[in-house]
Amino acid sequence: MAVRKLQRWELDKYWLRIAEAAIREAWEVVWGRIRWTSILISSLTVVLAAILQFRFVGWSSTIENLKIVASSICAGLFLFVVLVVLGIVRKPCELDVEAGDKHAVPTADNTRLIAENVKLRAPQLDMPNLKVNWEGVIVGPVYLSSDGVWCASASSSSSGSAYSSVRLQVSNRHVDGKRIGPTRRVSGRVEFTYKTGLPGWTAAPAAWLNEEFPTISVDPGHDKELLVAVRTGKQWNVVTNVRRGNGLPADGTAMQFRDAPWFDATMKVSVISDGEAETREYEWSDIDERIIPRIRPIRQPS
Repeated sequence: MAVRKLQRWELDKYWLRIAEAAIREAWEVVWGRIRWTSILISSLTVVLAAILQFRFVGWSSTIENLKIVASSICAGLFLFVVLVVLGIVRKPCELDVEAGDKHAVPTADNTRLIAENVKLRAPQLDMPNLKVNWEGVIVGPVYLSSDGVWCASASSSSSGSAYSSVRLQVSNRHVDGKRIGPTRRVSGRVEFTYKTGLPGWTAAPAAWLNEEFPTISVDPGHDKELLVAVRTGKQWNVVTNVRRGNGLPADGTAMQFRDAPWFDATMKVSVISDGEAETREYEWSDIDERIIPRIRPIRQPS
C-alpha cells in the first residue's frame, strides 16, 4: 500500500489544529470559569484601587501591590503556557488513537466475515453423549466387598453372599465423526410411590456397580450400571451410597438398605449429569415374593 507524502499546507493545517485544541483545553483549565465581565470588573477594581492608594498612601505602596497583582497574572500565564506546550506534545498521540478507534469500528461486511472466521476457527469441543438404556433392565447377582463396593463377581474381599439385583445401564457412547468427551458428575436416584399415593423409600444418591462413590464420571465408550434394587432374603431393597468425599465410611456400612414396596407401586429412576436429570417411571410389582419383581416402563408423555 503506497504512502503519500503530506503537502506543506497539510502539515500546517495539522499543527494548527493541534495548537488550537491545546490552547482551548489550557484556557479551560486555567480560566475556564472566568467570564469576560469578571475580568473587566476585576481590572476596573484594580485600577481604581491603585489610583486611590497612590492618592492617599503614596507611590511606593502602590507599586508593591501592583507587583503582587502582576505576579498572580504572570503565574496564571506561565501555567497557561505550560499547559499549551504539554497539549501540543500530547495531542498528536490522542489524534492517532482516535483515528485508530474510528478505523477499528467494523462494518457490516467485516462483522459478517469476522463471525464466519470465528465459526470456522472455533475449537471442536469434546461433548459427552450419555445414554440410558431405559427399555431393558439388567438382572443378575452382585456382591458387596468388605470395603463397601458392589461388584458383579465374588472375590476374596467380598462378603461371599450373592444379592439378586436389578440394574440399569448408563453409557457414554461414541458417535461417528464427533469427538466425545467424558461425562462428569453423574449420579442416580430411585424413588418409590405406593399406588395409594403414599411415598416409599428413596435411594438418593443410589449406588453404582464397581464404583466406590455415588457420583461418578463416565469416559467415552464406557458403560456403567446403576443399582435400582437388590434382594436380601425375601425382601427387595433400594440402596443409598452414603460414602462421603473423604472415603468414609470405608466399609459396607456406606450402603444404606431401605425396603422396596412388596406390592404394586410406581418406581421413578433418575440419572443426573452436571445438574440435568433424565427420568423414567416404571410399574413395580413384587406380589407373591417373586424372585424378580415385574417391572414395566410407563409410557412417557410425548
